[in-house]
Amino acid sequence: MNQQNPWRWVRGHNPDHLRKGKPVTIAAGFRFVDGILLCADTQYSSTRKTHESKIFRIQHGAAHIVLILTGWESYGKRTAEMIAERVKAVPLRDLTKENLHNAIEAELGRMFKTHIYPHPDWGKESSPDFQFVVGLYSPTDGTFLMKTENDLLITLDDKVCLGSGGYLGDYLGRMYLGSTQSLNDIVAFATYLFHEVKAHDVSCGGKSEFMVVRNTGEISPITTQDIALAEEYSSSFNEASTDMFYAVADLEKSDDERDQKMLKAHEKLLLSLTYRKDKKEQERLVKTLERKLMEDMGEALGGKPA
Repeated sequence: MNQQNPWRWVRGHNPDHLRKGKPVTIAAGFRFVDGILLCADTQYSSTRKTHESKIFRIQHGAAHIVLILTGWESYGKRTAEMIAERVKAVPLRDLTKENLHNAIEAELGRMFKTHIYPHPDWGKESSPDFQFVVGLYSPTDGTFLMKTENDLLITLDDKVCLGSGGYLGDYLGRMYLGSTQSLNDIVAFATYLFHEVKAHDVSCGGKSEFMVVRNTGEISPITTQDIALAEEYSSSFNEASTDMFYAVADLEKSDDERDQKMLKAHEKLLLSLTYRKDKKEQERLVKTLERKLMEDMGEALGGKPA
């Protein structure tokens, strides 16, 4: 086994086989009790590393669509523009999930059939394909978490991780408890997950971006978080987990020794909690995500909000 990369064989995924020269990243979505949390890093990695938002917002009437890009940047951005144009052609009285779904798939199909499938590198390591994590709100049918696979749009139940860091996101996703979790819980989970992915996958990096699509149809601003808070929490959590593991793994330890190990782990977590409360970074992040996106915070992709 490759000792330099302990995550190499997680869920059968080998990062050494990532497509050479292909822009890669991580994008994710998680349902919580009041809606969907969408997340992305800001690093595009191909022949060089750049940092830019990968979240694209489309608003048409009361309908909202949020696209998070992973994969080839130029083709993905152009497809997002095409999807915005097609969605805005849907009559305002017909903003059902089916009609919005069909509009997105139509433009995916047009891009892949016109540019991606005929590309000489299609099917090779340098294939110019891409995927989106999609958060969709229909005023008729509610919120939906989705992902694209080539020219198809697929509706999901509760969570998704895509991109080069998706394999590790899936592995860490075992900590996700389901759609009944609160926004506070899901933000803490996503913050930890993104920190760990960026720490172990060289193709993922930069800041973490978050956005909420609520079941009521409201959406939050795109909110950016630096990695400092996540580093503190992640380090403390991993150290405490290690202490607890060895406290219960060694059957020859006395009860006093075991209690001391457990107490040490508990103290580390309390110190981390105190530090994070003092910094108030997570509190600020959650409060921002609870806000409704106002028109003065920017235009939606494809034009001003209707």
